[in-house]
Amino acid sequence: MTATDITHEAVRQALARGCSRPPETIDMERTFAENDFDSVDLLAIVFELTDAFDIMIPSDAMDALLRSTDGQQPRLNALIPLLASLRHPAAP
Repeated sequence: MTATDITHEAVRQALARGCSRPPETIDMERTFAENDFDSVDLLAIVFELTDAFDIMIPSDAMDALLRSTDGQQPRLNALIPLLASLRHPAAP
């Protein structure tokens, strides 16, 4: 999977599996809190994202998504560039 394969829909599907919700109920333009994810959901989502995209998500990266410096939580679509940046380059 390349970085361009990490799309809104792929992330939405992974989020849905992580929190056991239908994908259509997850709004990528909203924050984790606005999507009513609780702490158990967030833990399951991290595991699902790491499995789905074969990545490791450093705790500081998740902290950055969950708590921004201006007090505003980023929207879920901010996951896409983060996940793409954590992808390992393709082997030659």
